[in-house]
Amino acid sequence: MFFVGVSLSPMGWLMVIVAAVFALAIPFAVIGSIVSPLPEPFRTVTEMALGYVGLPLLLCYLHSRKVFGRGIGSAFFFVYTWFYLLVGLVAMAGSYFAEGGFNLDGFLFGVVMTVIGAGMIWWSRRTLAAFNSAVEEEMRAQAALEREEDIQRQTEAILRAEELRRE
Repeated sequence: MFFVGVSLSPMGWLMVIVAAVFALAIPFAVIGSIVSPLPEPFRTVTEMALGYVGLPLLLCYLHSRKVFGRGIGSAFFFVYTWFYLLVGLVAMAGSYFAEGGFNLDGFLFGVVMTVIGAGMIWWSRRTLAAFNSAVEEEMRAQAALEREEDIQRQTEAILRAEELRRE
């Protein structure tokens, strides 16, 4: 299976999906325990900022480092990103069709998750475009260097031929 430069077996995809599900839940428990000593408004804001925004930013950075380091994308990053989008869309739909009426908090949660997921997709596309342009630039520079070396060899051959003709 190929997905933007990522090739995994079906068992590999299953393992990545399970890891992404755990990665959606576990960081919130860890972050929640770390910020628990803070007073209530700061604790909630810190937990949401670190969990919903901080972790995706960290994953975007790690994904770009992997793309530029190895030339391939991360299956975990893509699955995690699509989970963010799906959770956001499900939360928006669930809050719209809530039993007690429209739930604004759930809808805003869905909007935040969807926007962050879309931002992660934008980041991956931007990273991939930057990597491809860097590869193209390197190929152009290599071709120019080879042309210069060929010209240098031809010039040296012409100079040697003229020296031999003079002798």
